Amino acid sequence: MVSWSLDACRACGAVRAIVVAVPAGREQMLFEGMARGAHPDTLDVLNHLGDHHPDKQIAKAARTAAHKASSRQG
Repeated sequence: MVSWSLDACRACGAVRAIVVAVPAGREQMLFEGMARGAHPDTLDVLNHLGDHHPDKQIAKAARTAAHKASSRQG
């Protein structure tokens, strides 16, 4: 598990921009798309959002997508 804060993340600006730009209620769609992608940092980003996002529903959607991404990799 990655143990860094969103503020310390080297891509925190990009992650924040993506999360803020997604219309409310569409986060799960974004996370599912990320989980199907092949970027090597996707799992870390989804896990981080799942651990640190202040909205519990969004955090849960990120954790669910991280689990799916992990299953696809493994």
